[in-house]
Amino acid sequence: MRVLFIAHGACEEPLPVSQDFDCVIAVDGGGNYAHRAGIIPHIVIGDGDSLQPDLQQQWQKQGVPFFLLPTDKDQTDLEAALLWAQERGMTEGIVYGALGNRLDQSMANMALLADARFAKFSLVFIQENTCVQCLRSQMALTGHVGDALSLLAIDPDSSPLVTLKGFQYSLEESPLLSPTHGISNRITQSPAHIFVHKGAIFVFHTTK
Repeated sequence: MRVLFIAHGACEEPLPVSQDFDCVIAVDGGGNYAHRAGIIPHIVIGDGDSLQPDLQQQWQKQGVPFFLLPTDKDQTDLEAALLWAQERGMTEGIVYGALGNRLDQSMANMALLADARFAKFSLVFIQENTCVQCLRSQMALTGHVGDALSLLAIDPDSSPLVTLKGFQYSLEESPLLSPTHGISNRITQSPAHIFVHKGAIFVFHTTK
């Protein structure tokens, strides 16, 4: 089951209204972005501190359910939304608005992307023309020749081992030697392939 999360970070429009999702979740103030894009979510999850009050009233009249959280809590609205979706059997998520605006929130959301609790929940963060995901095994990366690719070790001390095929700079079961070793590679053929033999990495794919 595919789910679209619309969070309240920096969110470039247009949102993917034409894509087929089984569920659309507005994460608190992300509902403001959804509304501007003409999207009525299946549910709104959050503490209500950033969603326009008139929009909440409008959607409630339209029968949109609200999963309201307390303002004082030990998790972010996005974490609660991810847990809610995973507990209901959703396995693939696209997240808009997870990054930008606040550095602390962005870093916390990147930590969620790498959280072991969501290891079986295929999540992709989309920020402008960049897709970010956590990779623990392998993937075929479909893109355009010249697209940028950057890799970051989630735990640099773990020395992840990576193989890259179809990139300007190839690797063969090689460690990322420093925090910046995997920055600014380029796709030379599509699909390109990434294999993680040990550890876990963030994959940043920026289209031309």
